[in-house]
Order: sequence, then C-alpha cells, then structure tokens
Amino acid sequence: MKHNIGDLADDKCTKMAVPSSNLDNNLINDCTNLLRNATLDAESQALLIAMNKKLKEKYARQVCVNGNIWEQPSKGLWLAKVRKDGKKKQISAATKDKLIDKLYAMYQEEHTYTMGNLFREMLAYKMGRRKKPLSEKTASEYLIDWKKYYSEFENRGITDISAEEWHDFFMNIVNENEMSKKQFYNMRTVANSIMSYAISRKIIPYNPIRDINTFDFDFVEESYNQVKSKPFTQEQSAKVFEWCQQQLEKDNINKIYPLALMFQLIMGLRVGEVRGIEWSDVDFEHKKVYICQQTVNGISFDADTLTVGYSGENHLKHLKANENARQLMMSDEIIQVLKQVKALDLPGEKVFPLRYNTYNSKVKEAAKYAGADPKDFHTHCLRATRLTDLYYACGDERVVQALAGHTTPEMTHKYIDGLQSKQRLDQIMSQNIYSTPTQPLKQEK
Repeated sequence: MKHNIGDLADDKCTKMAVPSSNLDNNLINDCTNLLRNATLDAESQALLIAMNKKLKEKYARQVCVNGNIWEQPSKGLWLAKVRKDGKKKQISAATKDKLIDKLYAMYQEEHTYTMGNLFREMLAYKMGRRKKPLSEKTASEYLIDWKKYYSEFENRGITDISAEEWHDFFMNIVNENEMSKKQFYNMRTVANSIMSYAISRKIIPYNPIRDINTFDFDFVEESYNQVKSKPFTQEQSAKVFEWCQQQLEKDNINKIYPLALMFQLIMGLRVGEVRGIEWSDVDFEHKKVYICQQTVNGISFDADTLTVGYSGENHLKHLKANENARQLMMSDEIIQVLKQVKALDLPGEKVFPLRYNTYNSKVKEAAKYAGADPKDFHTHCLRATRLTDLYYACGDERVVQALAGHTTPEMTHKYIDGLQSKQRLDQIMSQNIYSTPTQPLKQEK
C-alpha cells in the first residue's frame, strides 16, 4: 500500500514531537544526521526529509508575525514579517524552503539554551510568579554571584557541561576563594536554580550538579566573625572613639556620622536599627530607647538588563526577620551622645539621618586610624564588636541574645561560637605543664 509522504510526515511529527521544543530540535538534528550518515531506501529518505521540513516550519512560523508566510509571484519571492528589537522587519528568500531555513535559524538564535539565557529567564520567572516571588534584594544577590563566579558559562549550552566539569569548576572556586561550606552552598544556589528551572521547562531531564560529591573539597573552617563581621579589638575600639572625638572637634564636617558611630559601637545595634530610631523612641527621663523599626536602602532590579539600582530609603515599621521590639537602657555616655545629636537641630524625626555609603566610609576611616585594614571593616563590625565584648565581659549567651534581639540562641551562637573555644584554648595554653606550680583547670559547667 502506497502512502503519501507528506501525510506520513504529518503523522510522524504529531506522534514523535513532544511539548518540549528542545526535544523537537533534537529530533530535527537526529533526522539530519540520519540523512547524512545512514543507508536508507528512497521512501525512508523522503519521509525523513519531509519530517524535517514540517518540524522546521513549525518553529520557523513562531518567529513570524501571526505565523504567516506568503509568496509574492510577481517578484519571485517568499516573504514573512518578524519582530526585531521591537520593530517589524520583512524577511525574504527565493524559495519557501530557503525562507524556512532563515526563519528557523532566527528561532534557534532566540531559543538557544545557554546558561546566560536561562539565568535571565529564571530570574524573570521567579520574580514574576504569584506565590513567593523572588525579592529584588535576593535577585541582586543572585546577579552578584553570577557575575563573580559564573561569567565563563554565559554562552555555554546547559547540556554541554558535564557533571565532571561542574565538579572541577566548583572545587576550583572553593580553593581560590577559601570558602566555607556555607559560602559554597550559597553561591551554588544560582546554578541549582538555573537547573531546576531548566528541568521545569523540560530542557534537561535531571540536575547534574546533584551528582557532585564535595568530599574532596578543601573547605575552610567556618567562623561567623571571620566570614561576616570582624570585631575591633579593645585597643582598636579605643582608637575608634578617639577618632570620633577628633572629628567632633573639627569645623565644617557633618558631625552626625561620628556620633552615630559612637552610638552604634556602644549599643550594638544593626545599622538599619540605628537609622530607624526616631526621637519619639527615646525616653530621656527613664533612660531607655525603644528599638522597633528600621531604615534600609531600597533596591531596584531590572531583569531585562540585569542591572541593580538604588531606589531610595525604605522605612519599615518592623525589625529584621520580624524580631520582637526591645527596650534598652541608655548609659550616661549614650545620653550625652544623643544630647549632642539634639544640639545639631537636624530637621525631621530621625535621630540619625544617615546615608549608608557615607556612613560605611566613615567606619573605614575610623578603622584605618585604629591601625586596622579598612577593607575588613564595615558598619556591622560595630555591632559584632559590642556583642563580642559583652560576651567576654559576662560569658552569658542569654545576655548577648537579649541585646542583639535575636529570636533564637542559635543566631547569637554564630557570633560567639569561635570565642568560646578561643577563650578555653587561651586558658589551657596559659597553664604550666612541666614546671610548678600548675593550677588545675577549671571545668566549664
């Protein structure tokens, strides 16, 4: 029984083509390879050619305006209109097959599954979804990690990168950046997110990164203060206060910054909490300050251009991670700092109307004056310093937690985890072993 080749091709394409355009494109490639390399009878060869044409035309029409392709016999051309850079553009060829080839090449260019393209698609999808959309802050963090670690994969096809190559890439990243496990897992989130998105699009069947064994990775031991916020030593803190006093004695400077620096170093607050305090939160009579809100920098993120911008300040009527508001006692020196701020007679309700970048640069200036490396210090180091000093003074994590406002002891423990072992090590190493007298070590309760 004879079959019409065109009808057979339609039937085969209907049965073999799957929802994933990537698999359809693989089918086109398979057909092409068979035609080039296999020994086929005339009917099979004709069938494969027809299947190729049908599939290519299917995707070629997707780049056309309204999916239309037409012939203009008077000019001997086949024509189609496409959108390029937001404008309509006419494409022509001498035959329909040649026009299909042109349009299919355009389709492939637009739908190349490179890591860079999928990264942008993944961000746009996550930020636009109705349930749990990705915040602009998190998107900007993804972008920073993408540019810092993954730029070499921008134009690499997602299916071209093997699990072995991913393993070697991640191991080199860990070694070159001296990463802890936590830092590695954070930076790997970007790659995992791309893979998960590609799986949901049926572009890849599984995530090759899941197969990677990190047993041979040389992770550094994690220390919260080492990774996040390095505290000033007591000697450095004294020099920081000295720098602040010198700044206050100068003319023609904005004195709110050294005053804010002193306030944060004594109180151990987050910079957002310092910026969020209003005069109505300060009770001079009972020597208390109410910590209940924060001011943070707003972040704008453009998923199309992959740019991060500053969108002004956001004044939030809650604390970080919805921690409970807290009242803290004010020492006489804090009251003196606030009285000096009051004397500046600044407009508005904010006690410390600070520009974050300016304030952060002042912290680095103070660090340099104290003999520390400025690149190692930022605003959160002031908080880390106070919490560290408080733990050394009282040895009670619960007291530190109350000042910090942490919702769980585990959060506080991150600040002082290394301090306990260091304190114990210092105690052990200060003991005499061979000479006398040797004091017995006191066991911790």
